[in-house]
Amino acid sequence: MVVRVLGAAMLVGLGFLASCAGKSVDEGAGGAANDDGPTPVEQCQKYATTWCNKAFGCYVQVGRLRDDELQNNVDQCIQLIEDKLPCSGVVTVGDDYDKCLAQIKSMACSRWNVPETQFGSVTPPASCDNAVGF
Repeated sequence: MVVRVLGAAMLVGLGFLASCAGKSVDEGAGGAANDDGPTPVEQCQKYATTWCNKAFGCYVQVGRLRDDELQNNVDQCIQLIEDKLPCSGVVTVGDDYDKCLAQIKSMACSRWNVPETQFGSVTPPASCDNAVGF
Protein backbone atom coordinates (compact mmCIF):
# COMPACT_ATOMS: atom_id res chain seq x y z
CA MET A 1 0.00 0.00 0.00
CA VAL A 2 1.31 3.40 -0.95
CA VAL A 3 -0.09 5.10 2.15
CA ARG A 4 2.06 3.00 4.48
CA VAL A 5 5.19 4.10 2.66
CA LEU A 6 4.03 7.69 2.64
CA GLY A 7 2.53 7.91 6.12
CA ALA A 8 5.54 9.07 8.08
CA ALA A 9 6.60 11.50 5.39
CA MET A 10 3.12 13.01 5.23
CA LEU A 11 3.09 13.62 8.96
CA VAL A 12 6.36 15.50 8.68
CA GLY A 13 4.76 17.69 6.02
CA LEU A 14 1.68 18.16 8.20
CA GLY A 15 3.61 18.98 11.35
CA PHE A 16 2.40 22.56 11.17
CA LEU A 17 -0.96 21.38 12.47
CA ALA A 18 0.48 20.77 15.91
CA SER A 19 0.49 24.50 16.49
CA CYS A 20 -0.79 26.06 19.67
CA ALA A 21 -1.71 29.29 17.91
CA GLY A 22 -5.13 30.07 16.56
CA LYS A 23 -8.31 31.74 17.66
CA SER A 24 -10.14 30.28 20.59
CA VAL A 25 -13.46 28.64 20.07
CA ASP A 26 -16.03 28.83 22.87
CA GLU A 27 -16.74 25.27 23.83
CA GLY A 28 -19.59 23.71 25.69
CA ALA A 29 -19.67 20.25 27.19
CA GLY A 30 -17.89 17.64 25.11
CA GLY A 31 -16.04 20.19 23.00
CA ALA A 32 -19.11 21.25 21.02
CA ALA A 33 -19.07 24.81 19.76
CA ASN A 34 -21.80 26.91 21.37
CA ASP A 35 -23.03 28.27 18.03
CA ASP A 36 -23.88 24.77 16.81
CA GLY A 37 -21.25 25.09 14.09
CA PRO A 38 -18.62 22.44 13.53
CA THR A 39 -16.37 21.74 16.49
CA PRO A 40 -12.59 22.15 16.20
CA VAL A 41 -12.33 18.33 16.14
CA GLU A 42 -14.74 18.17 13.19
CA GLN A 43 -12.80 20.92 11.44
CA CYS A 44 -9.58 18.95 11.91
CA GLN A 45 -11.30 15.93 10.41
CA LYS A 46 -12.44 18.07 7.48
CA TYR A 47 -8.86 19.27 7.02
CA ALA A 48 -7.65 15.64 6.97
CA THR A 49 -10.31 14.68 4.44
CA THR A 50 -9.53 17.67 2.22
CA TRP A 51 -5.76 17.09 2.30
CA CYS A 52 -5.95 13.34 1.70
CA ASN A 53 -8.50 13.56 -1.11
CA LYS A 54 -6.44 16.21 -2.88
CA ALA A 55 -3.10 14.48 -2.32
CA PHE A 56 -4.09 11.01 -3.44
CA GLY A 57 -6.48 12.26 -6.11
CA CYS A 58 -3.55 14.10 -7.60
CA TYR A 59 -1.29 11.08 -7.15
CA VAL A 60 -3.73 9.16 -9.33
CA GLN A 61 -4.01 12.02 -11.82
CA VAL A 62 -0.23 12.23 -12.32
CA GLY A 63 -0.06 8.47 -12.80
CA ARG A 64 1.76 7.45 -9.63
CA LEU A 65 -1.17 5.54 -8.08
CA ARG A 66 -3.73 3.28 -9.71
CA ASP A 67 -7.32 4.50 -9.59
CA ASP A 68 -8.47 1.31 -7.88
CA GLU A 69 -6.08 2.08 -4.98
CA LEU A 70 -7.37 5.63 -4.45
CA GLN A 71 -10.13 5.16 -1.88
CA ASN A 72 -8.16 2.80 0.34
CA ASN A 73 -5.22 5.21 0.39
CA VAL A 74 -7.47 8.20 1.12
CA ASP A 75 -9.18 6.32 3.96
CA GLN A 76 -5.86 5.28 5.51
CA CYS A 77 -4.44 8.78 5.09
CA ILE A 78 -7.41 10.35 6.90
CA GLN A 79 -7.17 7.83 9.71
CA LEU A 80 -3.42 8.39 10.02
CA ILE A 81 -3.81 12.17 10.34
CA GLU A 82 -6.73 11.89 12.77
CA ASP A 83 -4.82 9.39 14.93
CA LYS A 84 -1.38 10.98 14.88
CA LEU A 85 -2.27 14.61 15.47
CA PRO A 86 -4.74 13.59 17.07
CA CYS A 87 -7.80 15.46 15.87
CA SER A 88 -9.50 14.60 19.17
CA GLY A 89 -7.07 17.01 20.86
CA VAL A 90 -7.77 20.02 18.68
CA VAL A 91 -9.27 22.90 20.65
CA THR A 92 -8.83 25.93 18.37
CA VAL A 93 -9.24 26.87 14.73
CA GLY A 94 -7.07 29.54 13.15
CA ASP A 95 -8.39 32.59 11.31
CA ASP A 96 -7.03 31.24 8.00
CA TYR A 97 -8.71 27.81 8.30
CA ASP A 98 -11.17 28.40 5.42
CA LYS A 99 -8.44 29.96 3.27
CA CYS A 100 -6.23 26.93 4.00
CA LEU A 101 -8.88 24.48 2.76
CA ALA A 102 -9.57 26.57 -0.35
CA GLN A 103 -5.87 26.77 -1.17
CA ILE A 104 -5.39 23.02 -0.68
CA LYS A 105 -8.23 22.37 -3.11
CA SER A 106 -6.62 24.69 -5.67
CA MET A 107 -3.10 23.23 -5.43
CA ALA A 108 -1.72 22.10 -8.77
CA CYS A 109 -1.56 18.31 -9.06
CA SER A 110 1.86 18.64 -10.64
CA ARG A 111 3.19 19.31 -7.11
CA TRP A 112 2.46 15.65 -6.28
CA ASN A 113 4.35 14.31 -9.29
CA VAL A 114 7.15 13.01 -7.08
CA PRO A 115 8.34 9.52 -6.15
CA GLU A 116 6.76 7.89 -3.09
CA THR A 117 9.85 8.63 -1.03
CA GLN A 118 9.36 12.36 -1.66
CA PHE A 119 5.57 12.48 -1.20
CA GLY A 120 5.98 14.09 2.23
CA SER A 121 7.92 16.94 0.68
CA VAL A 122 4.68 18.34 -0.71
CA THR A 123 3.75 20.95 1.84
CA PRO A 124 0.44 22.66 2.50
CA PRO A 125 -0.01 26.35 1.75
CA ALA A 126 1.30 28.85 4.32
CA SER A 127 -2.30 29.70 5.23
CA CYS A 128 -2.46 26.26 6.86
CA ASP A 129 0.38 26.96 9.30
CA ASN A 130 -2.06 27.65 12.14
CA ALA A 131 -5.16 25.93 10.76
CA VAL A 132 -5.86 24.09 14.00
CA GLY A 133 -4.25 24.14 17.41
CA PHE A 134 -4.07 22.11 20.59
